[in-house]
Amino acid sequence: MDRNVRWLREAPALDRPLLIAAFGSTQTGSTGAAIIGLLCEGLNAPPVAEIDPDEFYDFSVARPLVQFDESGSRVLEWPSNRFHVARVGERDLVLFSGLEPHLRWRSFTRAFDAVATRLGVAKTIFLGTHPAPVPHTRQLPVLLYGQDAELSAMLRMHTTTATYEGPASIQSVLSASEHERGRGGSMLFAATPFYAAVDPHPLGAAALVEQLRVALGLEVDLRAIREQGAALEAHLQQLMARSEGMRELVRNLEAGLDRRVALAPLESNSVELIDQISDFLRIQRLGGSNGTAVSGPAEA
Repeated sequence: MDRNVRWLREAPALDRPLLIAAFGSTQTGSTGAAIIGLLCEGLNAPPVAEIDPDEFYDFSVARPLVQFDESGSRVLEWPSNRFHVARVGERDLVLFSGLEPHLRWRSFTRAFDAVATRLGVAKTIFLGTHPAPVPHTRQLPVLLYGQDAELSAMLRMHTTTATYEGPASIQSVLSASEHERGRGGSMLFAATPFYAAVDPHPLGAAALVEQLRVALGLEVDLRAIREQGAALEAHLQQLMARSEGMRELVRNLEAGLDRRVALAPLESNSVELIDQISDFLRIQRLGGSNGTAVSGPAEA
């Protein structure tokens, strides 16, 4: 067993579980990790293993947090990369949430693989969001990047090949590793309005959780996410009421998205939408578009 892995309890016997994983990072944001936290709480998923943070982080950058436990004692909370397990109907799930490591990504990948192998993981998907030319007034596109037919059927989605080129996140590294091991390694990403740079993004989170809920039969409480999403939408509507420029921007984005839907439904993952998102991210890496702030250069 990998020396960087700590088992918190005996590894359970699982039946070809699906691993749903996400990281908090500057490229993919923290929405995916927030979703994993929501699923762990809603599904009462106990932790089973974690990757020791000591070799993988610069603690002057990702500092441990001082907190008080239930007894009132001060405790240190170190950066966490933890695996949880849950049972949903006839399906076993492994849920992973972590912080993108600063160091030794190949060693981290081996530790991640060691846990996935010990738990008998059959397929792996990674969650995230990226800013895109889409309006907040329409259902946000959810895109499945990868080439795994079994995952595509499980999630009831068509897959597409990512066209992004540029700096990679740890999710890309792990995705490639999981794909090599026959576990899919697909990425499920929600496209979020580039002009609403919020992290975690409640509208993106709601879109991703809804996709998982329908496909996997998850029963989780979405009220908090929906309330946060409604608050964000109300704020954006107030901004639109005060700005003709923003109203025009949203109208143009609506027209573009509606045109794509008419030509090819979002369930088919319109190639045109993928190309536009890739072009948008490329522009952002070159210095931004009209000075608009976004949450960071996402990739898949």
